[in-house]
Amino acid sequence: MIISASRRTDIPAFYAPWLMNRIRQGYCMVPNPYNAKQISRISLAPEDVDALVFWTRNPAPLLPFLEEIRNRGLEPFFLVTLTGYPEEYEPYMPQRALLLDNIKRLAESIGPSRIAWRYDPIILSDETSPSWHLENFSFLASSLRSSICRCILSLLDLYPSLERRFRSLPPAFQPWKEERFSRGMEELFPALRETVDTLKLPLQSCAETRDLTSWGIYPGACIDPIWISRNGAKPLKIGKDPHQRPFCLCASSRDIGMYRSCRYGCRYCYASPLSPAREPKPPHFPESPSLLGKV
Repeated sequence: MIISASRRTDIPAFYAPWLMNRIRQGYCMVPNPYNAKQISRISLAPEDVDALVFWTRNPAPLLPFLEEIRNRGLEPFFLVTLTGYPEEYEPYMPQRALLLDNIKRLAESIGPSRIAWRYDPIILSDETSPSWHLENFSFLASSLRSSICRCILSLLDLYPSLERRFRSLPPAFQPWKEERFSRGMEELFPALRETVDTLKLPLQSCAETRDLTSWGIYPGACIDPIWISRNGAKPLKIGKDPHQRPFCLCASSRDIGMYRSCRYGCRYCYASPLSPAREPKPPHFPESPSLLGKV
């Protein structure tokens, strides 16, 4: 079994003490996000867990615990998202330089082969034009090349709920519509491909409905059993996760996070409140078996 921690929230950044309490106890309780009365007990015992896959923007709060995690027989892997967007899109994100330093510290602890960088999502707008992305991506890729094993990218999925969020932004930050977006892709993606080729950095797309193969960008899995098997875990034979989007190639996993608990408030995120600073903090108890509330 692979534990996903978590697509729904940033456990390393905000809930590291809770996670360590659950690892020491050997289990956690996770309510069904669509039926709170349906609660699953998920084992975190090393004999039941093939790998712990962390999705995070800031691994720093978890760094002091990585040695203990590995000593307990658990294999940590990290999918670290870093985009460098202006605060109109990411209003509560730590400074880019700090996040880069934290990723480098993570690589020093567990090695770059267990860390993938997510440049996700790509938003094309007047403020974040193809030229902006190329300069930003090139800087981040050059800074991270020795700390990661691959780069994963995807394009913004503009769900109706997200469209409403973007409408409140100044015109320069409004995402480009289809025709202009397509022209922007034609300008951006050959340059991104050239950048990663120069840096010898593997590049893949994530759950992308658009065909990017003409630019040499092929779909891949974020939770990738081949990646995990090659880097410390036992050989895994785990099929595609049937509960993800049709274009997602990730292996099956158990997610231990809960929605509406991330505090970054990114405007493009479907899983968290837009303005967490203005909302009461969710009822989190580090000693509880469940991330939010008490079970």
